[in-house]
Amino acid sequence: MAGGMFAEAVACSIFVPVDVVKERRQVQANLGTFKYKNDADAIRQIMRTEGVRGLYRAYGATVMSFGPFSALYFLFYEKLKERAANFTAQDYLRKVTQKDESGREAAHKQDIGFG
Repeated sequence: MAGGMFAEAVACSIFVPVDVVKERRQVQANLGTFKYKNDADAIRQIMRTEGVRGLYRAYGATVMSFGPFSALYFLFYEKLKERAANFTAQDYLRKVTQKDESGREAAHKQDIGFG
């Protein structure tokens, strides 16, 4: 899980500044508070007036909201990948042709991992 959190923290270091510029450019016409000519001009103006901190304004909130998702995603991905690697076609055929307690085929339960 720590790997997922770390991966998200690194990814946020790249996409948070991009999002800050994008969002400010989107609202500049409606709010009239920003006057950016293009993305490069937006970065220059933000750096000049607010410093690097201005580009990373929402970094903490972004990591705290997306970090747990990434941690769980990588955890489940690795577990399912491991499970899939150990599952063969013969295992599948054996499970779908099994009979349940009453003698009926239990394929419906086995296909979704129950039974």
